[in-house]
Amino acid sequence: MRITIWVIPLSFVACGLVCGLSCPTGQFRSSVTGRCCNLCPAGHFMSKECQTSANDTQCSPCRSGTYNAKENKDTSCRNCRTSCRDQKETMVKNCSSISDVQCDCSDDYYRDWHSLQCKKCTSCIKKGQVLVSRCKKYKDAVCKTCDKRHVGVPLRGINLADGNQQKHLSNLSSPTNACIHCLRNS
Repeated sequence: MRITIWVIPLSFVACGLVCGLSCPTGQFRSSVTGRCCNLCPAGHFMSKECQTSANDTQCSPCRSGTYNAKENKDTSCRNCRTSCRDQKETMVKNCSSISDVQCDCSDDYYRDWHSLQCKKCTSCIKKGQVLVSRCKKYKDAVCKTCDKRHVGVPLRGINLADGNQQKHLSNLSSPTNACIHCLRNS
């Protein structure tokens, strides 16, 4: 009778435990035991990694002024900002255990998608300009310059032909600097 003994390098076994096997969603592979452990929920951090099958990950809640936005295996929570990054921003939501301070651009500013900076909204106040679309949270105002046969009229103190000045003013972001549709020159 012949007995075959297989020798498997220890590094191969260790790698089989850690390298090639993935854990189900919501779990991570323990660097201590090589087994799958539960992630901590948002708003918590890992205070102790799981050690045995009977001992799961121990999580602790984030302290005031700190947060973790997603499931994690972080050993601490992230510090919240105490203010907005830019003077052109206004805080719209305070820090919580699951999110940092949230800021939006202040009035008369919009967030530019390319630079992610708050930029001053364009005012359509040049002679002959009309407001095509007002400034919005992520889009600057669009102005149009009237052609030579038309003229832009500022809304300050004029009576509109339809007698409905208030209705038109409420549709504009900055009525004192806006223009109505081009009128024909007489």
